[in-house]
Order: sequence, then structure tokens, then C-alpha cells
Amino acid sequence: IGVSFLLENLATYLFTGVPKGFPELPILTHIIHVGEVFFPVVSIITPVITIILLVALLYIVNHTKVGMAMRAVSKDYETARLMGVKINWVIAVTFAIGSLLASVGAIFWGSKYPSIYP
Repeated sequence: IGVSFLLENLATYLFTGVPKGFPELPILTHIIHVGEVFFPVVSIITPVITIILLVALLYIVNHTKVGMAMRAVSKDYETARLMGVKINWVIAVTFAIGSLLASVGAIFWGSKYPSIYP
């Protein structure tokens, strides 16, 4: 517990306690008016993009050679290697897809919550 307090206060001292803002994307900062109800664009676009990315990911995993290789590597690493699957390449592609999805999520999160409190 003491080390936790030390690290927290050290970070506050080094980075100051002032909130820092993210750069805003102009397209995501608009607000849509429907009657007397206001909707931020980011709240509408986020679920739509999420569903599109989910469908794309399911298509990649279930209907492409890369997806077949990913499933083979996850099922049995050695057998996939013996069948000629390039294991390191499949792992790299998997991490690249995961990083892409994480970056899209970070963009939407940063647009919805535009500042961070150290």
C-alpha cells in the first residue's frame, strides 16, 4: 500500500495534477439536434463502427486464409507449423489486427472523454 501511495504521488509530482486534453477530431465533436434532444456524434458513430469492425473481424477469422491460419495456430501450434503455416507471421498479423482495434477504441474513448487526470 505504501509503494502504491509513493508511486501515485511521484507521478502527480512529475506530471502535475493538471488535467491534460487530447487533440479533438472535428468530425466527432459535433452535436446532432433532434427536436429537444441532443446527441453527440461520437455516441452515434461508436456503436456503428464497433458493429462494422466486429463483422469485419468475424469475416477475417472465419472466411480467409489468414483466419484459417489463426485458428490453426490457436488450436495446435506444432501441427500448424508442421502443415507449413508460418507461425511468426500469423502471430504478427494477429497482433497487428488487435493493435488496430485497440487504436480505434482509443480514438473513440479519447473523443468521448477528452481529458485525462494524472
